[in-house]
Amino acid sequence: MFDVITFGSATRDVFLSSKALELHKEHGITEACFPFGAKLDIDDIAFSTGGGATNSAVTFSRLGKLKTAAVARIGADGSGEEVIQALKRDRINTAFIQRIASAKTGYSVILLSKEAERTILTYRGASSGIDAAKIGWEKMTARLFQISSLGGDLELLRHIIIRAKRIGAEICFNPGGHELKHGRAALAPILAKIELVFLNREEAAALTGKRDADLRGIVKTMRKICAHSVVTDGPRGAYAVTAHETLHAAIIPVKKINLTGAGDAFASAYAAAMLKHNDIRTALAVGTANATGVVRHMGAKVGILDRWPTHHELARVKIRKMPY
Repeated sequence: MFDVITFGSATRDVFLSSKALELHKEHGITEACFPFGAKLDIDDIAFSTGGGATNSAVTFSRLGKLKTAAVARIGADGSGEEVIQALKRDRINTAFIQRIASAKTGYSVILLSKEAERTILTYRGASSGIDAAKIGWEKMTARLFQISSLGGDLELLRHIIIRAKRIGAEICFNPGGHELKHGRAALAPILAKIELVFLNREEAAALTGKRDADLRGIVKTMRKICAHSVVTDGPRGAYAVTAHETLHAAIIPVKKINLTGAGDAFASAYAAAMLKHNDIRTALAVGTANATGVVRHMGAKVGILDRWPTHHELARVKIRKMPY
């Protein structure tokens, strides 16, 4: 039996940082400009593996010291083999990883500016979906199923929920844009069956039908949809929402290098803390600490914590109760 099984994508990533990415803002949008036909110098480069399933699995195994397996799909190629080897180096079980010859392993190029702004060029390839029929469901036992984006496959999501209920596992879900495109009417009955849901503020606004600026309205509507949700808000921290209260955690001020993987790091560390301590304040602090480690480094996994934060370290995260 595993402590945690993660579901989602697995990719090969390259991070490119360059001062040549000239940023300018127009109509509230930050853009990076570079001329086609030019050769631009890259100041730093880092190769890594990514995707919600693998990023989350590393946190559970490395930080949480939990017995972890990952479910994702890769190609029968060198990039796919690197994904497998990277997972094994972090002591993550790869028995549920699907390999197919009909598509290449997903690949992302992450362009980083010196201000830590980013643009991600993504080839989804094999990572665009998981074949539910090829999952060994009867071998899948765990205390927690951690689900990131499934490419909008709600039928697979229903299969995971059925299996979780059958074995008594809890579910944490960090949906992506493809899931949210189904809309509140389709998602609300599903989310009601899930113990913990993570969304960023823009995603929560889209799901609830509220304006981004209407945080109170977002929180009150999320409370009706989910038993326990977390709304992350970038530099403004994160909000944990339950039936009884809303708690806010501020960020830890650090120099940011890269934001890619911070959401996965926060959600998986929060879930690991709930699994270990079942305390929301602790979960907010641990999630914030893990995300802080990630944003300080190139790559989505380099900064993932390899030990549990001390009481003193967790106390750096300022948490307060909100009036709604």
